[in-house]
Order: sequence, then structure tokens, then C-alpha cells
Amino acid sequence: MIEVTPDLRGKTVIRLLWQTGLRADEAANLRISAEQMNLPEDMDDPDGLDSSDLDRDNRTITVREEISKNNQERTVAYQQSLADSFLSEWLERGRKKYRDWRTSPYLFPGDRGEQMRNDGIRDIVVDAAWKVNDVKDRDLQAVEFEDASGRERHRVTPHNIRHGFGSYLANDTPVGIWEVSHIMGHQDVETTQRTYVDADTDTGVPELKEFGPE
Repeated sequence: MIEVTPDLRGKTVIRLLWQTGLRADEAANLRISAEQMNLPEDMDDPDGLDSSDLDRDNRTITVREEISKNNQERTVAYQQSLADSFLSEWLERGRKKYRDWRTSPYLFPGDRGEQMRNDGIRDIVVDAAWKVNDVKDRDLQAVEFEDASGRERHRVTPHNIRHGFGSYLANDTPVGIWEVSHIMGHQDVETTQRTYVDADTDTGVPELKEFGPE
């Protein structure tokens, strides 16, 4: 999807969603500081932009309480591959192509406003998956159904990327279920287990062989 996405903002959004498991609205509301906006030297910093959700030194993102679905602040991390490529280029050059980049406190300004909306992030993902169908001749994207309002529901969306991220952590890595639940921003561990953990009758058997009492 990243390969077929032509613009830097789209590439950055997709890689960010995949490496952090952020919801679309959480990504849309990420704020950066005036220093990270790379403003011209002769321009005064906008008021109120002295803090950032993005900690580039530690490769972490703070999901503030007011934008988190469960109303609890959490911290997620991203990989060096994002830090060194798309994110760095986006902050240094790509972001400056948008009209309100000098005054917008958001990581992703919109095409005609200071903030990219949830639907904009969704469109990036949906359109990229359609391009994979065309360019790579793969059956990746499809319309699964239409909801009650007649809106098409697609197979590949930001939520599906988030689901893939959570499933990967829960089933293909040593990350514990409590940690996965916190990273995903779930209200409780039961939600994480019910949604992301694959049922396996042999779960725990290797651990029991190694650590079980004599």
C-alpha cells in the first residue's frame, strides 16, 4: 500500500497507523510543537504550541486523554524505519506543501484547513488498497457491504490496519496480553483477549513444560 501511494502524507499516515495501532481519529488529532513545525527563522512561534504529542528523541507518541476512546492517556512507540524515512521527510519538507502548515498545531494539516479529518485518513487507506488491486493485480480491496445509510464498507480501512497490528502483537510476538491491551487503548484486557487472541488448545503448553513445578 505504501509503495503505490504517490504522496508523502499518505505514506506517512499508513506507516504510522501500522506501527502504532492508532485509531484514525487519534492520528488526526496528534499535535506537534512550533519547533517541530520547522518554521522560517523570521517567523514568531504561534501561541500555545510549546508542547507536542510526538517525542522524536524517544520515538514515542502520547495519545492524550481527550482524544483517546477510553479517556485514558497512553504512550505508543514507533520504529526507527518510520523515524528515519517518511516522518522525518514529512516534518522537514512534506508538511510545508499544505496551506496552513505555519499555523496548524496538528501533525497532519488538511488540504483546506488546519487539521486532517478522520475521513481523510480513511480515504488514504481505502484508496491505497484499491491502487494495490490495480497496480499489483491483487484482490486486496473490496466493498464488503453497504450500511443502513447506504455507505460502502470496505475490506481495508484504518480500523483493519489497527486490527492487524493488534493481532500481530498478540499472536506473533512475546508481548503480553496486558501490554497489548494498554497499547491498543482498550478499556479492559477482556476486550483485547476476545478480539485479538487466536484460540489454541495448546496455548501455554511449551511454557508449562519449561516452568511447571516438579
